[in-house]
Amino acid sequence: MRGRPPRYTERHRFMVHVLHLHGLSYERIAVVMRLYSVPMTGSTVRWIVSQLPYRKAEMPVAVRQRFLDRLKAHRLDRNHNQPGLPDQFFEAVES
Repeated sequence: MRGRPPRYTERHRFMVHVLHLHGLSYERIAVVMRLYSVPMTGSTVRWIVSQLPYRKAEMPVAVRQRFLDRLKAHRLDRNHNQPGLPDQFFEAVES
C-alpha cells in the first residue's frame, strides 16, 4: 500500500462512531475527541461519519441502542492502556 498511513486509527473511528450514535453533534464529538488528545474538527468528524454505512437520522433510538450494545460488547476504545469512553456514551439519546 502506498501513501501515508491513516491519520485516524480504528480506535479513533470507533470512538466517533459511538459518540455519533449516542447523539452528539459533529462539533461536540470533535470537542470530546480533543479531550482524548485526538485533534479533530467538526468537518473531520463529518467526513468520518459520512463513511459509515448507515444514516443516524433514519434510525429509531431503539435501533441505535442495539448498535451501541454491540459496539460496547466489542470495544476498541481502550487500546494500549488508554482510557476508554465512559459507559454513558453507550446509551442512545434523542438528538
